[in-house]
Amino acid sequence: MTPDPTRPEHPRVQIGTTPTRRSGGWGMRALIPVVLVAVPLAEVLTLVLVGRWIGVLATVVVVLATSLLGLFLVLREGTKAWRSLMAALREGRMPSRELLDGSLVVLGALLLLVPGLLSDVLGLVLLIPPTRGLVRRVIGASMERQVSRGRERSGVIPGETAPDSDDDDPDGDVVVGRLLP
Repeated sequence: MTPDPTRPEHPRVQIGTTPTRRSGGWGMRALIPVVLVAVPLAEVLTLVLVGRWIGVLATVVVVLATSLLGLFLVLREGTKAWRSLMAALREGRMPSRELLDGSLVVLGALLLLVPGLLSDVLGLVLLIPPTRGLVRRVIGASMERQVSRGRERSGVIPGETAPDSDDDDPDGDVVVGRLLP
């Protein structure tokens, strides 16, 4: 019987992917339930504390005012982001900065739709151009580190090419196929 290339004891066969490392831990999956519980609790706690400090009516006015300010900023900054995206496409260049800006504007708008002061503050940070630029640089640096780590793990050296091979593989690990139209 021939070995099954999809089974773990046959690790050399990776069709269309590069090998990945298993973390062995909970990782981001454990963070999701914590965030889903902690964020609403923090929002409610903040609303209660601010309500005690400045009063319930003033707190409601602040939440509504930040929502209106956010709506204004979303319209203004969203239009700017869309125009710069279209300009980049017309110029024939990759609009990576513009796409990230547009994504941050959308995320900021969504955060302003969520009732609460903490989400409003974070949403405004993403909508105001100077702070959005700071967030964009942090995200860009993080993405560069991840890409760099991915290259290190895959064993690929930038600029290196794989040697040409004939269709004869003594181990039988190569899957030969053809693309259909």
